[in-house]
Amino acid sequence: LHETPQHTAAHEAWLEHARQWQIDARLLTPGQVAEMFPQTTRRWAGGLHTPSDGRAEPSLAVPAMAAAARRAGAAILTGCAVRGLDLTG
Repeated sequence: LHETPQHTAAHEAWLEHARQWQIDARLLTPGQVAEMFPQTTRRWAGGLHTPSDGRAEPSLAVPAMAAAARRAGAAILTGCAVRGLDLTG
């Protein structure tokens, strides 16, 4: 959500860069923001909406998350049943 027209302009410039990566983002007008978030009482200058945000291809995302967890010291065991989850020590 954009607080100022300058914030909207910055995202507009970012969108030009994002297009080369086929990112499906679009700018929202103040009216579109109000329609998308009817519970808000604030009048926003606009917004940036990317419907595909928060999605990932599981066959690519899970191995990437596992690699990051290993780099952080996690042990990943496969081919065995989960009987509990240790969250400390």
